[in-house]
Amino acid sequence: MKKQQVPLADVLESARLLSKQIDAEAKESRLPEKPDFTAADDFLKLCRRESAKTSLALEPVSSVPAKPGSAQEKLYPTFFPVPLPPDVRPDAVERFLAARVLEDTSEKLSLLWLALSGAHAYGFPSEDSDLDLKGVHVVPARALLGLRETQGAVDVVSVWEEREYDFTSNEIGHVAHLLLRGNGNMFERFLGPFPVVTTPAGHRMRLLARNALSRKVALHYRGFFRGMMREYRTEAGAGLRTAKRLLYAYRVALTGIHLLLTGELVTNVVSLLEEYACPNVLELVQVKSSREKGTLPEADEPRYLSDLARLEQVLEEAVSRSILPEEPTNRGELEELIVETRLLL
Repeated sequence: MKKQQVPLADVLESARLLSKQIDAEAKESRLPEKPDFTAADDFLKLCRRESAKTSLALEPVSSVPAKPGSAQEKLYPTFFPVPLPPDVRPDAVERFLAARVLEDTSEKLSLLWLALSGAHAYGFPSEDSDLDLKGVHVVPARALLGLRETQGAVDVVSVWEEREYDFTSNEIGHVAHLLLRGNGNMFERFLGPFPVVTTPAGHRMRLLARNALSRKVALHYRGFFRGMMREYRTEAGAGLRTAKRLLYAYRVALTGIHLLLTGELVTNVVSLLEEYACPNVLELVQVKSSREKGTLPEADEPRYLSDLARLEQVLEEAVSRSILPEEPTNRGELEELIVETRLLL
């Protein structure tokens, strides 16, 4: 055709016929509808974890090499296994953890897992968003058996290098109980997009958390959604209509619906808006990204509330249509891991 040896009309006709043939073959294809995202995601995280170890040159707590299967190996931390959002500085996070958390609490904290949560994980951070760090730590068995009060929960709220940090960590036993009850916050710590500190024992816990998913999560996401809507109505009654409050309602509804229907935990509201026909979310994200407490005109309120009422109904219907089991089935495995991990220290 380039040399004008074949008429353009003939080429276009051939293309049209081939297009029909491709469509017909696609219907009979043995290829899956979608690529194996989970496998690709796991492989990418593995590569980035190894890259992070090399680039950060992390040293073990002891100069003695860890023995296979030892406590040192199972609780050996990897920092920043995946890239964090561009406005989050890993070096500042690491300094905060070292100065205000790991060495500055009443007893040395043995982190099993730590994740970046909040607006960064939900897809709508603003320039003045704080950093929500949510973790899981281990209390040694000896401390649990003795007289000393143990750290069931650790909370540190601090301004560090001109940014507010909100750190919370719960003990592994309490976390396991909440996973079995369907607490979405705990599932999101392990299955969310931005792990900050991981350990081999934490990866085992993450797998058990995934396998503990059940329809009980519906109670969490329904309750969270209704709470956000109550708070929005209270604030709106006082003349304050924030994009942030509505975004949290959208986020929790969409995460809950998607988790119940697919078994996949997705916290980023922008990733789900097209699948569940929520174009209004982008407008709210733009308002929130420019200012943490950005507000909305009263005239825009009805379409958001109508959309959220629809999502609440979809969330209710998702419970009966869910692919998740009624109850978690791995309570014994969780208990075994808790005992084993506590005995490591």
